[in-house]
Amino acid sequence: MKITACFSTNSIDCQAAVEKMTRAMQLSEGQKCGSFTVPGGSIGYVTSSERFSSIPFLREAENGSVLMISGVPIDLHGHLDSRLQEILTSDFHKAQKSLHSLDGAFAALFWDAQNQKLVIVTDCLGIQPLYIARPDGLLLLATELKAFPASGLVDVEMDPAGWGAFVSPGFNIADHTQLAGVKLVDSATILVYDPAAGSLESKTHWSWPEPKPEMKMADVDTAEMLRIMQCEIECYASHCRSGTILLSGGFDSRLILTLLRRLNMDCKVLVLTHPEHGFGVDGKFAVRIAKRLGCRDIEMGFPARDYYSSPSYFRYIVIDEVAIPSMVLYMSTHVSEHIKPEMKAVWEGAWGRDLLLPLLIRFPADLRPIFKTGATTLNRCSGRSPCPFFLIPSAMPCTKPSGRFWSAKWANTPMTISAPQGFRWQTRCVDI
Repeated sequence: MKITACFSTNSIDCQAAVEKMTRAMQLSEGQKCGSFTVPGGSIGYVTSSERFSSIPFLREAENGSVLMISGVPIDLHGHLDSRLQEILTSDFHKAQKSLHSLDGAFAALFWDAQNQKLVIVTDCLGIQPLYIARPDGLLLLATELKAFPASGLVDVEMDPAGWGAFVSPGFNIADHTQLAGVKLVDSATILVYDPAAGSLESKTHWSWPEPKPEMKMADVDTAEMLRIMQCEIECYASHCRSGTILLSGGFDSRLILTLLRRLNMDCKVLVLTHPEHGFGVDGKFAVRIAKRLGCRDIEMGFPARDYYSSPSYFRYIVIDEVAIPSMVLYMSTHVSEHIKPEMKAVWEGAWGRDLLLPLLIRFPADLRPIFKTGATTLNRCSGRSPCPFFLIPSAMPCTKPSGRFWSAKWANTPMTISAPQGFRWQTRCVDI
C-alpha cells in the first residue's frame, strides 16, 4: 500500500492535493485510490501488494479513526491482525507504543479521530521509505517522491546533493532526496502532528546497541540466530504461506530456502542466471541447491544483455518502488522483469557479502536488533500488480563507517557527510 497525507493551517484544499498525489502514485488501473477527509487535512492511499496478504493494511473505525500501513510488517509477539485492530481502536498514545513494537519494514499512519492527532511511525532501519515536506505551514507525506510535485504545493527544484548521491554512488544518503525541500523521514522515528496547532513532534524509538569489538565469533549463539530467523519467517507466513523464493548460489537465499523447507512451506524457485558473469556459474549452483533440497518447480530467468540500455530499465527507474531508492540495486532491476502477480509473495535473503562476520563481532551481545527483518514491495516495469517482497534479515551496507560520519572524495574533492544516529544512512545501500 502507498500512503500520502496533506495538512494545512491555512485555506489550502488538502483533499484536492491528496487526490493528485494518489493519482501520481497509481501505476495501473488495478491499483485503487482512496482518501479520507479529516479535520485540518486529508489522508490518502493507493492499493498495491497488500492485496496478496491475508491481513488488511487499511482499517477504518466507526469513530472515524484510520490506520494505514505501507510495507510488510510482522508481529514477533503475537498475531499481527489482532495487533492492528487494537491499534485502530486505541488513541494516539497507545498507537505510538504498539506501532513501534512491530518488526519488518513498514511506514504506518494512524489518525486518532477522537483526539484529532496524526501518528506516523517508521521501521527501525528505515527500509520502507516515507518522505516529508513542510512548505509554508503545510505537512505533506508520501511513500513516493513523485507525489510531491503532483500536489502542486511543492516547487520542483533539484537537490544537488540528492542527485549527486543518486547518480554517483547510486543511492540516497542521509535524508536528502532528488527534490529540494523533500526529506526522507528518519528510521525508527515517531512523528505526532497536531493539525490545530500545526506542531510536529519527533522522537526516536530504537537505536543501535553499543559496539563490542572485543567479542569473538565463539561468543555468538548461532542456534539463537537461526531461531530468530525461523520465528520471523513464521511471522511473514501469516501474510501468505505460498510464494516464490529468489535463489542464488550464495549463502543467504540458501539458508532461507532451508528454513522454509523446515517449516514445510513448499515454495517455487526462481533462479536468475547471468552467463556474462563466470559463465553463469551462480545460476548453476542455485539449480543444484534447489534440487538437492527437493524443489521440483524451478524457473530459470535470463536477463537481457542490453538491459541497462533498454526501455525496460528506464521504466524501472521511473516507477521504482523498491524499498531503497537506487539506480544500481543489481538484483531488483533484473528481478523486476520476472516477478508475476501469480507468485503472490517473493522470499529473498539480503545480506552484505563482506559484512556478516564484522557485524556479528561488532554486535554479538545483542543479536535481536541485528536481525530486524526487512520487507518491501517490488513493482515490475511491465506495470503488472506487485507481490510482497520478504527480505530476511535486513540487508546491511558494505561501506564501513567511522562514527557518525562518512568520508569520501566527490569529484576529487574530500568531503564528510553527517549521518544522524551513526548508522542511519547505511540502510540506503543494500547489497542483495
